[in-house]
Amino acid sequence: MVDSNVQNQLLKYKEQIQSLNEEKKEGQGRRTAEIFFSFDIVNSSAYKTLNFTGWSQVILPLFSKIQQMVAKKMPSAEMWKILGDEMVFLVPVRERQDVFIYISDIFEILNILVVQLKKGIFFEGLDLHPWEKDLMRMQNIISLKASAWIAIIGDGIKRPEQYDNLIKRFQLQEGYRIFEFLGNDIDTGFRIKQNTQERRLVISYELAYILSRDTDYLENIHIITYKRLKGIWNNRLYPVIWYHDKKLAGETAFEDSFYYDEYESSELVKAYFSDREKPLLEEKMYFDVDYALKKILKDQHLEDKFFRMDEVIEESKKEERHLLDPGAQ
Repeated sequence: MVDSNVQNQLLKYKEQIQSLNEEKKEGQGRRTAEIFFSFDIVNSSAYKTLNFTGWSQVILPLFSKIQQMVAKKMPSAEMWKILGDEMVFLVPVRERQDVFIYISDIFEILNILVVQLKKGIFFEGLDLHPWEKDLMRMQNIISLKASAWIAIIGDGIKRPEQYDNLIKRFQLQEGYRIFEFLGNDIDTGFRIKQNTQERRLVISYELAYILSRDTDYLENIHIITYKRLKGIWNNRLYPVIWYHDKKLAGETAFEDSFYYDEYESSELVKAYFSDREKPLLEEKMYFDVDYALKKILKDQHLEDKFFRMDEVIEESKKEERHLLDPGAQ
């Protein structure tokens, strides 16, 4: 029979070990790979000025439509916030193939809604007078643009790793809190989304590289130009990349998707054509997407980042998580 003092000592050691394990677990927290994406209403200010008494009858239903389509296509997605006339979502990546599925879904939602807005189909289901619907169609003002990026998110992490981005929860009052994400990839996302325009989906370098691993997707990745983005990559040139899937764009190839006067009206489109006429960098950095992405990977020493991202995706395969769940700790 074990002496009671020994039993008490063993129980004490067990409690100490459990406490250490819990502290270690708490310090490690958990990590997930998340795709952040946004839909932004184009020309919303001009639209509100022209329709100052009835703009909400269109803008609010458009927000609702976006949210419904995202929920249907991506049930795991959560809406993070609304910034003016922009909705920002995030969705967890459980398997590498999720990246391909979700980017395709985002592009499809974008194209469906742009077509509905431009053809006036969207206004048919709204509570508007017939003459108001006709006016909306004739104005042909509002449209959508989109952006997407990927980030490793640490939740409850005390000692962040090199590629971690963190979620911070702020309790404002009982039952109400806000969420913020902090980190380099979050900053990058908000920088790249300034480099898209009507009916276009801009994606981060990381998303483009992941997609390029499947050569069938290379034709959907288009390097528009290279720009210095404030605070990103130590002021080195960053590739502005647009995603375009011909099958989801009415069988319209990327080269045929420009408006007749877009070269004159868009600085990004102007840069796209000018860079190919007089390349600032090696020609293959514009014409050979696979080469350009791999060259950047090597020169920016990003191999470890993708290894870590793969590890995080593998680790979180079966894990349930709701980062924005009000009950989350």
